[in-house]
Amino acid sequence: MVFIDLSCDMSVTVGQSLFVGVVTHKYLDFKELKMTDKNDNIIFVQSDDISYDLFDGASINGTQWLKELGGISAIEKINNKKAALLYSEIDRNSLFKGFVSQKEDRSKMNATFNLTDTSLEDQFNTLWTDAGINGLKGHRSVGGYRASMYNALPLESVQVLVDVMKELERKA
Repeated sequence: MVFIDLSCDMSVTVGQSLFVGVVTHKYLDFKELKMTDKNDNIIFVQSDDISYDLFDGASINGTQWLKELGGISAIEKINNKKAALLYSEIDRNSLFKGFVSQKEDRSKMNATFNLTDTSLEDQFNTLWTDAGINGLKGHRSVGGYRASMYNALPLESVQVLVDVMKELERKA
């Protein structure tokens, strides 16, 4: 039996679904789940391995979404592409500097970076806001920017940010 806290990834992936579930290898292989009862957003799940466990309904939907995507290995490949795309622009573009310089220490889910010239902050903020990006501001005590690239964020959304970074470079 494997215990997994899915609250951090799944809450961003499928909405405000905060839960901790007991998951078996059977679930990780995406075998059929039998819904035995539903009460509001709580679904009682019965399987051969677990008699009854509580899962938020949105969490089951997130598991189905992941299954349709191709499973854990498929989302890992997509997440690696997203991280590589953004970090390569941060490394290439002299207007940006990552907070974590060692590549092996970089998060694939949250890329943190800053502008090398703070006088460009207003211009960059306007560019990414106008491009429909939100939530890019970094932590209030650290500053800078934090791009969260959780599972549900498509590669195309990361490309929009990279395009904005390149546009800032052209305009600067």
